[in-house]
Amino acid sequence: MPRKRMKEKKKIVLYVDGIAYAVTMFPPKGREKSWHAYWKGLPTRKSTKERAYDAAVKAVERMLSNGGQLPDSKSASMSDDEFVEIQRRHYKRIGATAGTVDACLEAITAFQTISGVSPISLATADDCARFQDEAVRLPKIWRVQYGNEERRKEKISDESIERLSLTTVLKWSVALRAAFERANLNAGKKCVRNVVPPRKLLTINPWDQFTWVEDRSPVEVRQFSPDELLSVLDYFEQNFPSVTVARLAAQTFFWSCARRKEISSLKWSELRVVNDEIHFDILGKWRVRKWFRIPGRLYEELLQIKTDSEYVFGAYPHQLRRHLLQGRRPATARRVRTEFAPGNFGDWFYHRIVDWSQNQPNGGACVHVFRKTGLQGAVDGEAENQKVAQDACVNLRVMATHYTTDQERQFRAKSNRMFERIATSLPTDVLIRYGYTPKVVDPLVAKLEQAYREEDWAEVERLSGELRRRDQTG
Repeated sequence: MPRKRMKEKKKIVLYVDGIAYAVTMFPPKGREKSWHAYWKGLPTRKSTKERAYDAAVKAVERMLSNGGQLPDSKSASMSDDEFVEIQRRHYKRIGATAGTVDACLEAITAFQTISGVSPISLATADDCARFQDEAVRLPKIWRVQYGNEERRKEKISDESIERLSLTTVLKWSVALRAAFERANLNAGKKCVRNVVPPRKLLTINPWDQFTWVEDRSPVEVRQFSPDELLSVLDYFEQNFPSVTVARLAAQTFFWSCARRKEISSLKWSELRVVNDEIHFDILGKWRVRKWFRIPGRLYEELLQIKTDSEYVFGAYPHQLRRHLLQGRRPATARRVRTEFAPGNFGDWFYHRIVDWSQNQPNGGACVHVFRKTGLQGAVDGEAENQKVAQDACVNLRVMATHYTTDQERQFRAKSNRMFERIATSLPTDVLIRYGYTPKVVDPLVAKLEQAYREEDWAEVERLSGELRRRDQTG
């Protein structure tokens, strides 16, 4: 009787979601009763739990589309708690704010609720694509709980209720892709180690395995016009005359080009006075250090509202309580905390800007528009930085990270350049209302500086000669 033919190792190519994978199939041998498979990225070969070759190949296809795990192998996959712990461990290491962590967890919760995948680590590219397709059809009130399922379905299908924006869905998708990458064994340094065993980590990121929905709508950048910058100050002076911190905060937001949290939590310990220049030294998003400069008159007004609090706008609770006590509903003053909380002040200021903007011809706005408006006035400075990098024959990012350092002298210089660029971008009447004292500039000198910036050397020579002749004649 002939000897039974031995099964041999096979090398095959499988296509999953349009991507080719070179897979090596290992036959059952010894105590191993099923086919095993290996492809690039796996720490070691994995069992298909199938004895027949054809069934084993189909199992490998399911594994490739499921992060390297069999869809029914929940015990061998990462739990939701472990997946969330990976995210928390990552954000703790980089010192991220609570808001950043909450945004990531919000995206994970939305994916779990909308897709129904459990655990989340078993999500496939099809699940991710379905999540995007279904999310854009949901109303903004999709989280609201109702007494019965019929009532919920009725509300969900009500077309009169505004839908989730594509921007929100894409924001969630970006956060989810990053979250899955942190749990991906093949993500290099992005993978967060020492939380779960390596065998539980994903081997592919399903968010890279399909084409995302696209937002093709034009991006409209909302900025404040000069009239609006004056109007917002008038709004606070007329409606909150005793809450002077509101007007001063608006001015500080404009000059700083900073985010809401950075200004609402501004401290006196961050003040840097250099000669007649008033700067603040702050840590921004992702702990990026920067200085910003404010006009001298604004600084004098800030000193007038200074309290025993370490925060610049620490007078907010006292001023708001006094304003409410003088109003039609004095009992509401009891709701205001006596101690200053940066988050409360930031939220209150945010809602006041939203209320004011409802009657503006350019539409609604939020606090972040101050940042956009200030940066627009300073946008010309970027070209100067790029030119310096080009002259040095290095990439701009390389120059900033490997060839130069930001000591206090550089921070001060950056702050001054930003301050001057913003000051030259707006009419004089707006600048005066925002605490700026215009300089008396010689028109001939201004023309000379403009010609120098534009590299019009013939005009530079002509204006220089004219200045010399004027100085000689006295």
